[in-house]
Amino acid sequence: MLWNILLLALSWSLGQGIFFIQISITTLAATSFTNWYLATIPIGSMLFVATIWSVFLPRVIARYGYRPPFYFGALMGMIGAGLCIVAAWFKLYWLLVVSATFIGGQVPCTFYYRLAGLQFSTQEFASKAIAMVTAGGCLSAFIGPEIAKLMINVLPKQYSGAYLAALGECAALLFTMRTIQFPNVKKSTMQ
Repeated sequence: MLWNILLLALSWSLGQGIFFIQISITTLAATSFTNWYLATIPIGSMLFVATIWSVFLPRVIARYGYRPPFYFGALMGMIGAGLCIVAAWFKLYWLLVVSATFIGGQVPCTFYYRLAGLQFSTQEFASKAIAMVTAGGCLSAFIGPEIAKLMINVLPKQYSGAYLAALGECAALLFTMRTIQFPNVKKSTMQ
């Protein structure tokens, strides 16, 4: 039980790290690729997709269990981070917007990890389980931007190294999701 909650806390930290890297680097990259007044459109598209996916995520979890939608979110993040690398490499603003929308598919899954922590706790331990999972995000608030700052010029093209770090975090997130022993959720028909 505690092991799974700690893994969810790690997952929350990785997911939030990806989110913080995306916010800090994509705005800078978009500003250098195009006019400054278009710099927030990639983040807006990411949050738009995140909002839509967050409406359907509980229903998908109720029908298929935790693992498939969380895998889907991590894969969306990996695709988005990979496309961000290409966008940074060739300075393609439109691809930066598209890649941010893919990362938007990962964001609500990260926010749902705290609720998944309830599956591994008793009624008395529920509030502590949520707090433990959410505490993982506090670490990423410092580590995510630092990773972005340190990795920004690791590859020959500016910003692509930070996106490589986000891709690595998505891969680690996918591995962590594989390690967590999620309970089976009874499949039900969507109403």
